[in-house]
Amino acid sequence: MPSFEERIAAEQKAARERIARLKAAQAKEQREVDLAVAAELRKDNADYYEQLASRVRDAREAKRAERSARAKARAAARKAAASQAQQSEGADYPAGGGNGE
Repeated sequence: MPSFEERIAAEQKAARERIARLKAAQAKEQREVDLAVAAELRKDNADYYEQLASRVRDAREAKRAERSARAKARAAARKAAASQAQQSEGADYPAGGGNGE
C-alpha cells in the first residue's frame, strides 16, 4: 500500500494533468472562436478586415526584424569577445609560436 505522501503526490500529478487538459481545451476553443470572429469580420466588413490584417502583418514583420537585429548584435558581440580572448591568449607567447623561431 502506498504511503500517504505517495498518494498525495499521485493525486497532485493527476490534478495537474486534468488542469493541463482543461487549459488546452480552453485554448482550442478560443482559437476556434477567434477564427470564426475573423471570418465574420472578413465577410461583413472586408475593408476593415484588410486594414487590421495589414497592421498585424506589419507589426509581425517589425518584431521579426527586431529579433533578427538583436540576434545579429549578439552574434557580433560573441565574435568580438572570442576574437579578443584569442588575442589575449596569444599575447602570452612570443612571436613565432614560442618554439624558438
